[in-house]
Amino acid sequence: MQVCAKDSSVFTRINALRFSKYIDRQPVGNILSDIGANYISYTWGTVRSTYLRFIYFVYSQDLWIEIKVKDFKYQESYNPQHSWSIEEFKKEKQVPFDLCIKEKL
Repeated sequence: MQVCAKDSSVFTRINALRFSKYIDRQPVGNILSDIGANYISYTWGTVRSTYLRFIYFVYSQDLWIEIKVKDFKYQESYNPQHSWSIEEFKKEKQVPFDLCIKEKL
């Protein structure tokens, strides 16, 4: 996990989680549920523009989590149309993820 600056109530909840219990063991949806706050948006992260590799789950303009998946089991990583399913992504098991909190200017 990578932490980038500042604090917030959602960050406090995230920071209280034991991340080791999620990595390669539990679906992405479990950690999102355990955070106990709704993300406001998400952005697909791709490799070579057609392969899904991660998603940024945005909680505010200052806080987001990047969750990576190495081996997809519920959907194909390759999709030139970028028509992946968020619900299928939530079933995948994640590899180490990054938590980023952007400093306010």
